[in-house]
Amino acid sequence: MIGWILGILGGALLVLAILAPLESLGWWWRRGERSTIRLFAAPQQPAVDHALPERFVVYLSGVGVLDGHGDTPEEERACLAEISRRAGVPVLDGIFPYAVHRHGLLQGTMAGFWRAVARIRSERRASVLPFVIQLRNVLQVLVAADPRYGATYYAGLAQQVWTKLAAHGYRRGCGVPVTLLGYSGGAQMSLGVSWFLTLLGVRCSVISIGGVYSDDPGFEHVEHFWDLRGGKDVIRLAGPLAFPGRWGVNVASTWNRARRAGRVTILDAGPVAHDGPGSYFDLTTQAADGRTHAEVLVATVVGLLEDASRVAPRG
Repeated sequence: MIGWILGILGGALLVLAILAPLESLGWWWRRGERSTIRLFAAPQQPAVDHALPERFVVYLSGVGVLDGHGDTPEEERACLAEISRRAGVPVLDGIFPYAVHRHGLLQGTMAGFWRAVARIRSERRASVLPFVIQLRNVLQVLVAADPRYGATYYAGLAQQVWTKLAAHGYRRGCGVPVTLLGYSGGAQMSLGVSWFLTLLGVRCSVISIGGVYSDDPGFEHVEHFWDLRGGKDVIRLAGPLAFPGRWGVNVASTWNRARRAGRVTILDAGPVAHDGPGSYFDLTTQAADGRTHAEVLVATVVGLLEDASRVAPRG
């Protein structure tokens, strides 16, 4: 039985690894290049018919989501709503970071399979299948972090984010800064999106929550990068282990240059786990001061958004 299960997992890993880069490359060949050219060729439109907020926040969730349209975990949605209320800025979610197009796993050709996996996960039945969701999305993070495919991938994801911003009144040239809030693998995707948005003239900063990320070119573009790290979060250690550009010896990497320039701030989130009970978004587990982990996270992010407003634009 164990051999049979391992065989299924090995086969799934092989298939997903082969298909991972083909999705973004296929999108680029079919329509991605044309849509990217149209986006960059569009004129600036600073005039808007209503007042815009002082900042937009865009949330990119972790590798456990299926499509970003309604399946963001309840505790994450609760924290985002409270951040928006306390900071007085819109927090936009509903974006699936692990695909270059707007369709999540529940809208694609394998939608039936992914719905079955989601049902097994929601029913908490004993099965290894739900881990296939994380595996598939982790592979997309690796594709995005790969210099051979990253630009193509980020071009598609950035257009998703741009469409979401435009739906809330954002116009090219309006000057409103954008902070990307990325959880887990969403931190890597936030760096890539910031890369493209800054090329469109958008001032960008990134807040990472337990982020797993590489020495992405986005570090050359963001105004500031804040990294919240939980003391019990071992998953976020995959970043500095897997990506040599995060190693101190690679002094010329974008990560190390950004750190030397003072554009990276590392924050201790306390004895917090990556996910599950005791995680950053936990609504019940209490920190030493009596607040829940979620309350601590909300207060921290709201404070960082205030800090972001004081960061000088990059010249």
